[in-house]
Amino acid sequence: MEKFIKKYKIPIKLFLLLCLGIVILATTFYFLIPAILTYPEGTYATSFQHELENTDYNMQALAMAFAIFVLFAIVTFSKTYFLIEYADVIENPQKYNETKINLLKEKLYTTPYSMYILNIICPTLAITIIHAFTIHQLGITTLKIFILMFSFITVYVSMVFLYSKKLFKNIIVSLPLTDMSGFKKTSLKSTIFYHILPLILVSLLFTSLIGYSRLTYEKGNAIFEAYHEKLKVLSTKTYYSYDELVESLNNIELINNSDIIFIKDEDKFYDLDGNEINFSDFVKKYLNELSPSNNGRFYEYYGIDSQGASTEVKIGRNSYIVGVYYNISSPEILYYFVISFVILLLTNLLVLTLFSSSLSSDIKQIAKRFFDMARSKKGIVTEKLPVPTNDEIGDLCIAYNELQDLNNKNLEQLKNSQDLLVERERLASLGQMIGG
Repeated sequence: MEKFIKKYKIPIKLFLLLCLGIVILATTFYFLIPAILTYPEGTYATSFQHELENTDYNMQALAMAFAIFVLFAIVTFSKTYFLIEYADVIENPQKYNETKINLLKEKLYTTPYSMYILNIICPTLAITIIHAFTIHQLGITTLKIFILMFSFITVYVSMVFLYSKKLFKNIIVSLPLTDMSGFKKTSLKSTIFYHILPLILVSLLFTSLIGYSRLTYEKGNAIFEAYHEKLKVLSTKTYYSYDELVESLNNIELINNSDIIFIKDEDKFYDLDGNEINFSDFVKKYLNELSPSNNGRFYEYYGIDSQGASTEVKIGRNSYIVGVYYNISSPEILYYFVISFVILLLTNLLVLTLFSSSLSSDIKQIAKRFFDMARSKKGIVTEKLPVPTNDEIGDLCIAYNELQDLNNKNLEQLKNSQDLLVERERLASLGQMIGG
């Protein structure tokens, strides 16, 4: 067992960390998805959903957690398997040549980045597809799920990314120093983008999603109250003919042109022109079972931003359900959210590009000066490095200038010592000649 743990040490560490993450993510998603997608109370994780779909929210949540677990495990072990192949190189590097060690170092440098990307993309797409097929709904609902999954998985995987870099860095430090000038390098700008850009995307997407959800929630309540008051007046009257009811319903002023006034006769729905309306099974079931106890309010399928208000009226001795089916969101709202997101993203990208370019330029300048000092034929470098900032970059410039002064001083002392030695040898030779 001890040999097994030692052999698979890093993959097991990452796997255990990902397992902990799955528990946290699954718990978060379990409570957050119904809130963000505004699932109607009493319709998920209940007999209502099981009778409608032969499954329920608990089973869907378990399927999602299992999918994340499997994908994290596959990515983790497939991308870290090279550590098992190179185990002897890590433990006994002195037995291997520089090329073999450099190949190991290159894998250690690049693996955290590839794991980072795969651990974000694979689970996010998989969960989105699973949700689309289990909920049987595409469109805005699928987009919401994608944003939610991408946001939380990215935040968690970013922490795993930093942890994996730390683990691999410890291995790199333990290996001998080698010349890796021939290997492809990652720029500082790319590293900054890898660390910061996904979190910027997450912040923008999740903020937009929360804002959109709250907007639809508040707007849905306001529209329901408006229609509920109008329908409540109709419910107090008794009608003597179907045409009289239709005439009263025609007097209801619609908030949006897309809203539909309907009359429910037994299990069929009709508009005011007598045309049959095909509502979803969810709407029909909710109207029959839950709407009476919910003040006449009913909802469309999970995550769809459409609702309705209804009430019971009588025509003679016969009872009918009348109501208004309305859409909360509109293409215009989504359009404005998308435009705002794109503008904010481009602005952040511009700022991030300028920041990373500035930082990269400062460090490149310092690195160039160190190379110049090391490769100078004369040895002495007199040009000082400007100190552009008062932060760590500035401290690095000051350290370089002090090192340059010390280097120049040592070189000058060495030159003086060499001159003194030459003079002594000359005098010694002259003394030998005189003595001869």
